[in-house]
Amino acid sequence: MERQTANVGPSENPSSGLSTTPPDRSGGTREWKIEPDLESAARMYRRQILKNADDKPDLVVTLDLHSCEKDREREMLAFYKRPNVDWTSPLTVKLKGDAALGDGVKWHFFTLIMEKLHHGFELDIDNCGKTLFFNGEDDHKVPSTSRALLDGDLFRVVGRMIGHTFINEGPLYSGLSPAFFPLLSGVKDDTPVLELKDCPDMDLESQNELNQNEIDNINNLAINWDLPAVSNSNRWWLAETILHHGVIGRREKQISQLRRGLKDTGVLRMIKE
Repeated sequence: MERQTANVGPSENPSSGLSTTPPDRSGGTREWKIEPDLESAARMYRRQILKNADDKPDLVVTLDLHSCEKDREREMLAFYKRPNVDWTSPLTVKLKGDAALGDGVKWHFFTLIMEKLHHGFELDIDNCGKTLFFNGEDDHKVPSTSRALLDGDLFRVVGRMIGHTFINEGPLYSGLSPAFFPLLSGVKDDTPVLELKDCPDMDLESQNELNQNEIDNINNLAINWDLPAVSNSNRWWLAETILHHGVIGRREKQISQLRRGLKDTGVLRMIKE
C-alpha cells in the first residue's frame, strides 16, 4: 500500500504558514445524526470516518526517541502544520529507536500530545518560558491570548491535534470552559454562559463595594476597551461587558483557528450537526 510519509524533524519551522485540502467524506451512513446519546453518536461518527478511510494511503509520523524534548515537540508541531493532508487516513506511528508499532504506539503518541496541550510545551514560542495554549482552572480553561501563537496559526494546529486524536480513539482533551462549546460549534442561538473563573487574565471578584484602587483598575480597562467609566448605575452592565470581552472578545481569532483545525480533520462537522 502506498504511504504518505512524514518524517518531520527539528529543522522544520513550527511557525510557518498553513494550507489544506479538506478530505473527502462523502458516502457512509448517517445514523450518528439521529442518535440521541452524544457519546454513542461520537463513536458512530468515528467508525464511519475510519471505515471510509480503509482504502486510503497511510499517513505516517515518526518521532525520534533519541532527540531532546524540544526537538520532539518541533516534530509534532511540524507534522500538524503539514499542508494538503487527509487527516482521516489510516495512521502509522513510528518511534525512531524503537521497533514497536501498532495501537499501543499510537496511544503513546496521542497521550503525549494531550499532555502537551494540558501542561504546556517546553518550546519557548512566546518568550515566556513554557508555552501554554490554554490557561485557567480545570473545566474553565480558555485559549491563550499569546500573539505569537496566533500569528503562527498554531491554534489551527491545536484544532488538528484534538480532532486527529479523536478520530484515532486517543485520549480526549478535557477541561475547556463550557462557554466555548457553542462558540466552537458555531451555533448562533446558543449564548455562552460565562463565569469569573473563565477569565484567567484578570483578577475579577464579585462584591458589593469597590475601593478607589479597584475603581481605577476597572476604569483603566474600560478606557483601553472603549467602554465608559464605572458608575453606580452601570457597574453590573460594565462588569458583564468586561467579562465577555475578556473571555471571548480577546479570543475570537483563536476560536476561528481552532474551528479551522477541527474542520480540517472532519470533526467540526460532527460538533455542528
